[in-house]
Amino acid sequence: MRSSSGNTFLLATLALLFVYAGLTANAQGLAPIFRGDHGLKSGSQPPPGIYVTNLTLFYDSDTIKSTDGSSTHRVNLAQGINATAVTFVSKKKFLGGHYSFTAAPAIANVAIDTPFAGSETGIGMSDSYVQPFQLGWEKKRADFVVGYGFYAPTGRFTPGASNNTGLGMWSHEFSAGTTVYLDKKKEWHAATAGFYNFQSKVRDTTRKVGNLVSLEGGVGRSFNHYLSNVGVAYFAQWKVTRDTSITLPNGFQNKDRYYGVGPEINTVIPINKTTMTSFGIRYLQEVGNRVATQGSLFYMSFTIVRPAH
Repeated sequence: MRSSSGNTFLLATLALLFVYAGLTANAQGLAPIFRGDHGLKSGSQPPPGIYVTNLTLFYDSDTIKSTDGSSTHRVNLAQGINATAVTFVSKKKFLGGHYSFTAAPAIANVAIDTPFAGSETGIGMSDSYVQPFQLGWEKKRADFVVGYGFYAPTGRFTPGASNNTGLGMWSHEFSAGTTVYLDKKKEWHAATAGFYNFQSKVRDTTRKVGNLVSLEGGVGRSFNHYLSNVGVAYFAQWKVTRDTSITLPNGFQNKDRYYGVGPEINTVIPINKTTMTSFGIRYLQEVGNRVATQGSLFYMSFTIVRPAH
């Protein structure tokens, strides 16, 4: 079995609360999606089977970037999440590709401390991600995926509250990606997955977050009979339409953008003929952000795999 490499995170695409309350004076409206949750081989679907993934991630930032790139240290934001995702990849094919389904409810613990507000949400249900449809194809020198998913507002949300654990909106996501193998042995690979998200209005308000375009992927190499992968992951995210009914001060009115890059390593460990485990870590440092916080992300995941037979 080849390593799912990076699909450790692909299988655990999660909605993470990125606090809106307390940051509206400094950042634009935020959708219930998170950056950098796809990396190496982001354009590949794992082999048929059942995957149960526990994912822990942290985001840390003390910097807000304005339109011209100047920094404001008005926030000390620490975010944490631990959640479980379940993915099923079918052996049967549709239109020549394998079908998969993913569901990922999220538990979040977020604390912020700014000169304007201090709050701590505690631990609670955040917004959840469901991908009811994905197709994946494997070709001689490339893999391809297409899919549709949505983020549901399952987290606690009241407009203006400081202890929200959700963002109070739906987000619909269309995605497509490819992993290209750079040598005949399929050891070296480069991948990119693209995502387009559009949001509903925030519950009980007239606010609406603009549409987003994201690119995530990486370049790496497989080892250990394709069971392990090491490489450099990246992400880029742009807001392509303006927010509605969200007023921001001068210097923060342009559409936001985020960039990040860093190392990733993951490996599959066979347990017996019917069960495998997968472990992965990824660290991403944000650079060049505008009208947004800028910090670092750390992902760690553990997956139990039951391959289809």
